[in-house]
Amino acid sequence: MTSRSIIMSRTPDLMAKVALLRGAEEMFAAHGLEDAKVEEIARRAGLSKGSFYLHFESKEAAFKQVVEGFLARFSSMVIVPEERSALPTGPEDTLSFVMAEDLTLFEFLWQNRYILRIVDGCHGEFSYMLEGFHRTMVDASKKWLDHWKRVNILRREVDVDVAAVLVNGAYHALARMMMEQKKRPPLEAWIEETVTLLFVGMGTPATIDAAITRQRRRVSAASEVLVTRRPGKVGKTTRRRVRGSL
Repeated sequence: MTSRSIIMSRTPDLMAKVALLRGAEEMFAAHGLEDAKVEEIARRAGLSKGSFYLHFESKEAAFKQVVEGFLARFSSMVIVPEERSALPTGPEDTLSFVMAEDLTLFEFLWQNRYILRIVDGCHGEFSYMLEGFHRTMVDASKKWLDHWKRVNILRREVDVDVAAVLVNGAYHALARMMMEQKKRPPLEAWIEETVTLLFVGMGTPATIDAAITRQRRRVSAASEVLVTRRPGKVGKTTRRRVRGSL
């Protein structure tokens, strides 16, 4: 009996496949698809090369499953307005809601940043997966922007199609900046700043006032923390600088 017939007679095992996918994630993140070796993927999973080919036709097939699995998990976290049982109505509650939702998404991305690097490298025959994902995110953004317009959070003249592209471009750039960090960046501050800029740019007067008020409170709180931590070294110069940033 040949080695190939032995491999083909074995039954795929779910736990082995999960281990192989984890090994593949590590290799693709570290070396990319082209330079990743099947032998090394199998070794990291504690399995043989034959076991790899029992579960995947090729490393390209494993790459596709890694990317598709990640995109599916992330997409499931993006809930559109009609799927929510209750939504905030006022500007302050809306801003808090959006920031909390966005922070949850970015915490997920940070925890899975090595897979995010893989996804960001989808080119050539795999580019369709990333393009489809981007379309899904833009469509979700359009639904949210339409909702915020209907409840007078955003101005009626905002062009939803253009705004959705700009919003997704901003978050994509933010995710890429996050990937470059060696340790967890101040995601809370990043999200707060991003959401403030977006809602000040598109919001109604009431929304703009709420966003600016939140920003001032955040800067003031940060100043107080700085003064508390360094009571003997922070004086009028620091206080003037913080006020000036408002």
